[in-house]
Parts: sequence; structure tokens; C-alpha cells
Amino acid sequence: MRNGTRLIVIGCAVWWCLSAPLLAQYDPRMDLILEELQQLRESVDALTREVHELRDRPADRPAARAPARRTEFHGPDHDALAEIEFPADPVPDALRTYINQILRATENQQSYSSRDPQVDMLMRVGGDHVDLLLESMRGHSRGLGGHYHARKAVIRLADESHKELVLEHLPDVQALARVVVRFGWEEDAKDILLDGLAAIPEYLPNDWIQAVANLDDPEVQPLLLNFLMHGGNKRQTYRVVSGHVDEGLDEAVEEAWRQSRRDWERNQMAPIAALHGVQDALDYMVRKLAAPHAEDDHSMREWRPAIIRVTGFRGSTTDLIDWYEENRDALAFDPEQGRYIVSE
Repeated sequence: MRNGTRLIVIGCAVWWCLSAPLLAQYDPRMDLILEELQQLRESVDALTREVHELRDRPADRPAARAPARRTEFHGPDHDALAEIEFPADPVPDALRTYINQILRATENQQSYSSRDPQVDMLMRVGGDHVDLLLESMRGHSRGLGGHYHARKAVIRLADESHKELVLEHLPDVQALARVVVRFGWEEDAKDILLDGLAAIPEYLPNDWIQAVANLDDPEVQPLLLNFLMHGGNKRQTYRVVSGHVDEGLDEAVEEAWRQSRRDWERNQMAPIAALHGVQDALDYMVRKLAAPHAEDDHSMREWRPAIIRVTGFRGSTTDLIDWYEENRDALAFDPEQGRYIVSE
């Protein structure tokens, strides 16, 4: 697990460095780069959650059955996909058959990537038939399966001419928020975006949250803060919301910290909460750093620089822990400096 996490983290860093020049201006490759980076980040989070779930399991409670090993998860069935031919006469009915063949060939796939061949295969359907791809997702728009690839294809094929179609399907195909942001359709999608955010689902794509923030409307700020407090993807929401609200962020972050029940959620929120003066979050990080095997945890490796940032202390991890234990009760947060100061 340790090596797998490290490889993913290194991959994130390398991929971001290589792609940075492309992000200076819009490029068709931008979406692919962002998708890959997001998948790498999600993989890191998933591995971190697995580690904590294993550690939290009581030692006297053996696993009923070993879960399927990650290495057994397989990707695209290239042989089955190779047998699928694009129709010689690409009329709607023939294209529907073509799409359904790809979806059926994907039914047993267990790991997904925006570089899977199905994405390019489905993109051959073309911009004139984006409606057929959306039709294929009916009832499956938020799951994985072959519909994952259909979503990716639609996002890449969509252009200004698809505005009405995108807005029609946005409530069910939330990933289309990326298209809304790309073409600046936030005002046209405002009611849909606000209704989705107000429902506080367990998860919303980052692009959905970004689209709401892009409205730049003070009246929507309470909705953004509410989703930060009670939504499922708090860290990603904070990254968007923090640059778009005028007041109430400190209180919302503190409540988001209190609402983080699971270890992986607290691990993600702790550095953010500590930066906003929640000393309980700083205490949580230091205590975790002092625990056995802390160096194996990706989240905890991020914490040392976060703790240095909010305390100004420099030294070994052992010295940091000792310093904190000695001064914990004398620490007070200075919002002007964004640091915890040892009071006299």
C-alpha cells in the first residue's frame, strides 16, 4: 500500500508539472489533463481510506472474507471492443446499436480511465448525435459502467451548439457542469445549479461547485458555505469556496470540521481547519503524527508542512511534538498572522 500511494503521489506531481504550460490558455487537452489529475487525487484518497478502515477494524474481528485484490480489477476488454465496428451508414438506429455494443462490452470492467478506448470509440458518434449518447445514459447517468465513457465522450464533444441539450440533461448528468463552466453558461443554468447544491447530495462534481461560485452572487454564498459544512467532498469544496465568499468562512470551516465524522474526512479537513483557528484540528494532527506508522500515511506526510505553516516551528517531527505538548495550553490563534502564537 505504501509503494502504491507513493507512486500515485509522484504521478500527480509529475503530471501537474508537465501539464502546467498547457493550462496557461485553453487547450482541447486541458480537460483530459484535469480528468487524469483528478483521478490520481481520488486514487490517493481511496487508498488512504482503505488504510484507515483496516487500522480501525478491531484486532479480534477477523475479516469474513478477503476482499478482491486491487490488482485483480481489470480494465477494458480490448478483444471484445476490437470486434465492434463503426457502422458504414451511421444513421441514428445504427449508432444506437454501436453505442449499446460498447456499453455491453464494458459491463464487466472494474477500473476506469478517461484514456480507455471506449471514450474515443464513442466520440466517433460525433457532435451531431450527442443526444444519442445522453439517451444511452438514461437511468445510469451517475454510475460507472460504460456510462462513465459516454459521459467523457459527451463532455469532449459538446460545443456551443449543444447548450439547450446540455442544460436539459444537467440535473441528471451532473458531470455536464464541466461544459457549463467551459462555455460560461452559469447564468442560464443558475436555477438547476442552485437546486442541486441546496439538496446537499453526498457528492457533487467540483465543476458544479465552481459553476455556482462563478455566478459571483452574494446571495448564493450561504448555499456554498452550507455545502462546505454538510456536503460530502469538503476539501474540494473549500478550494473553490474560499476564493468566493466575503464572510462566514471561518465559522463554516469550523462546522465542516465538526461534521467530519470519518477518519479520512478529518484527515482532509484538519489542515484547513487548523489554518482557520480551530485548535482541535491542530491537536488532532499532532496526535496523529505521534502515532505509530504515521510516516506511512499520505495525509500525515502533508501535515508536517501544514503544522509548520500555522505554528512557525521548525525542527524534527519529534521536536515538533514535544514543543506542541509543552505549549499547547498557551497557544492562541492570531488571525492576522494566520498562526498560533505562544502567549506570555
